[in-house]
Formats: sequence, C-alpha cells, structure tokens
Amino acid sequence: MVYEEYVAWSKNYETGIPLIDTQHKKLLVLTNQLYTACLAGRETATEFFLVAVHEFVDYVQEHFSAEEELMAQSGYSRLAEHKAKHDEFANKLLSETQEMKAGKPMVPLTFLHYLRDWILSHIAIDDMDFVYHSKVLKN
Repeated sequence: MVYEEYVAWSKNYETGIPLIDTQHKKLLVLTNQLYTACLAGRETATEFFLVAVHEFVDYVQEHFSAEEELMAQSGYSRLAEHKAKHDEFANKLLSETQEMKAGKPMVPLTFLHYLRDWILSHIAIDDMDFVYHSKVLKN
C-alpha cells in the first residue's frame, strides 16, 4: 500500500515541547495511515481500522498521560478541563471500535475526518493554551 498524506504537520502546531511535538506528529502519522487504508477500499479500511484504533488507544493513553503530567507539574489551571477533552476523545475511539465491530458502514472515513479535526483543533487551541500558560509562568 502506497502511503498517502491526508493531514500534514505544520510549524504552526509546534508547542516547543519536543516530547509533545513528537507525539503529535505520531498521531498525524496514524491518521495518514488510516487515510491510506480508506483509499484502498472498504474491506482494507475496515480491516486496518480495527488495528489502527487499538494503536490509537494505546498511543493516546501514553500521549495524554505525558501531556497531563507536564500540565500538573506546571500548575496549569485548566488541567481538569483539558483532561475531560482527552477523556472524551478516548471514549470516541472506543465507541467507533464498537460501531465497526457491529458492522456499521463507512465508520473508517467518518472517524478519519473526526481524527483530523479533533487533533488539529486540540493542538491549535487547547495545547497552545497550555504553552501560553507555561510561557507566562516563566516570565
């Protein structure tokens, strides 16, 4: 399968925190892998989707834990709100897996759009709020 890029990393999404930026890039790679599977047809997308979602679940748990730990260490005042958004995303991953197993059609493509929109908006808005908070505390 030839790798296709659905969503690209931009310097606009850089937080300046190397660990977090690396993890965000990995989330985009996983999203692009799902896109490639969707282009290969429904059967391939369905098969790959189940594998990809499990990888997403594992990876986002690692990423969210790292991000939340940094936020807690810095005294980020919106940590509870941020964590709630992480939990909502994780719950969406689980519900999409259940829908796919139940045979719902077109879940991979719908989920792909959700991933792109959620990840990019979360980085651009929520994670950047933390970055701003961290910089303000340092000054």
